[in-house]
Amino acid sequence: MLTEGFLASIIKENDSYLSYIPYSLRTRRLCEIAVENWGGNFIYVPDEHKTMDMFWKAFNDDPRALDFVPSSILSYELCKECILKDGEALEYVPWNFRDEKLCQLAMENGADLKDVPYSYRTAG
Repeated sequence: MLTEGFLASIIKENDSYLSYIPYSLRTRRLCEIAVENWGGNFIYVPDEHKTMDMFWKAFNDDPRALDFVPSSILSYELCKECILKDGEALEYVPWNFRDEKLCQLAMENGADLKDVPYSYRTAG
């Protein structure tokens, strides 16, 4: 029988097992355990279980977590906070949020120029 306790013990032993657990059995508790073990598991968490606390744990392990934030909680302010922590997160910021100010901030914090729209790149 696949009980939550049994699945939790499996997830604690192997940080990538959340992806193998049937979607219908992925409870918030299991998802929290999985993300705590390895932030990369955030991509396997159903949107209805994603929280800001879970996101930040995931982001601290892997900035790609920003790419998997549900649109219901994704905001310019969240993207800006991510950029302040790691400029390379600009790669995962939606294009409609990439204004000149955010791109400048990202470049000051280690962003890759390839992620800055051409219209914001200057020669001087």
